[in-house]
Amino acid sequence: MKDYSYIIEKCRNGDKESFRIIVHDFQPVIFRLAVRIMGDISEAEDITQETFIKAWETMEDFKLKSSFGTWLYRIACNKCFDRLRQIKKTGKTNEPVENLPYAPSADNIEEDMTNRELCRLITKYTDEMPPMQRLVFTLKDMEELSTEEICKITGITPLQLKSNLYFARKFIRNKLIKDKLL
Repeated sequence: MKDYSYIIEKCRNGDKESFRIIVHDFQPVIFRLAVRIMGDISEAEDITQETFIKAWETMEDFKLKSSFGTWLYRIACNKCFDRLRQIKKTGKTNEPVENLPYAPSADNIEEDMTNRELCRLITKYTDEMPPMQRLVFTLKDMEELSTEEICKITGITPLQLKSNLYFARKFIRNKLIKDKLL
């Protein structure tokens, strides 16, 4: 992992070129996370932009002994979580995103199509989950982050993570059974 301490120090001194390096390196990861959590490209673009604005404005708050990537993930997740709660209050729903990454199989076209459809369905199902379940499911099962990282990002305990993940996976499994896919 790249050491960002020198770049962060330059950003703290107002160096916008150094911040462009951070945006360049982390924007794809933050955008992918936001798309997976929000299920909407337009919302993900807004969340990504808001994440970097917040990072620039609060760069002084970042502790150099921590992981910079985890700090950015936390900002992005908080933005997503806030937006999901706001969406839940208004009752707005998103159309499933069709072009999310999935696990392609170069050897088997039928398996490739199945993976693509499964990814689309899981994205659709996660839209129906409570925000925290959706967040931990995305971070653990889609972003493949460690339990320790997820707890740092979300501010929840390992027990709360385990509980939310259990219910999220159970929700997905029940939807797959209901739709006769399991």
